[in-house]
Amino acid sequence: MIRAFFTKIGQFFLWLAGHDEQRDVDEGNEDVAAPEPAQQPTHWQMMIGARNVITGRVVMEIGEGLNQRPPNGRDHANDDVLLAPLANATAIAISQEEYQLAISMFYECYQLTRDYENKHGLEIHKGAMTFNVAIAFLRSHDFPAAMHYFELAKHETEQSYGHANWDVFTFDLFDRSYWNLIDLFEQEQPLDLYQDFWNTAYGTTSAKADWNALSENSKLLYIVLGAERIRYTRLKTQPNWNGADSIGLSYWNLIADLVRLLETEVREMGIVGGGLNDMVLNRI
Repeated sequence: MIRAFFTKIGQFFLWLAGHDEQRDVDEGNEDVAAPEPAQQPTHWQMMIGARNVITGRVVMEIGEGLNQRPPNGRDHANDDVLLAPLANATAIAISQEEYQLAISMFYECYQLTRDYENKHGLEIHKGAMTFNVAIAFLRSHDFPAAMHYFELAKHETEQSYGHANWDVFTFDLFDRSYWNLIDLFEQEQPLDLYQDFWNTAYGTTSAKADWNALSENSKLLYIVLGAERIRYTRLKTQPNWNGADSIGLSYWNLIADLVRLLETEVREMGIVGGGLNDMVLNRI
């Protein structure tokens, strides 16, 4: 279906170019040579052309909507309608694993909204667009960017709805995009060490319970570490190759972050000592 769509887009561009050349000939412009037989565009050309058409259409609709928007402050219901073309296109792009397309559309439309805000000295509701691009970053394994836009979506929702301390990481859409995927991944790569330590299987329920028990200083890091662990486990290697130093470095950094999380929680409990080893082994 996607390939057929790209083909139609490419054929349309070729028809349009040929139509313009024929019109020049029909009008008696002798300097214009007769058109050469049209060449079938490559699949790469059709794909890139289709991406540009989609992005251009979304940006145009958002720009027109902003031009017609009254210069008022946040109006989350109408602002969601105004930005719906981006939301719809982003959902389709993510469903097709076109994460960079979703991200590039966001950047262009976000700049349009910020230009509008600066022009009128106000803010509009950008919660949906920031949450959706956070999902795209999460799927493309850019975890710092994902967490940044999740936090921005949290801020947007708190400002627009007046919900103080609204938690984006307990939002049902975040459940479907992150927490619920832990059970699926555990079917591929179970975390046996967790079972050995706590006598219960690691999964969505236990992960959320652990997260809820953490202090606020550690919750964001816990989510990032969970995403990183899944990502690193899915990196592929091959037999008889001793060159996976990059994966080893990734796990080394992961372990260091886990140790930092552990130390933060130990100190939150009011436990101090001569070092993490002493605090964990002798003072808990």
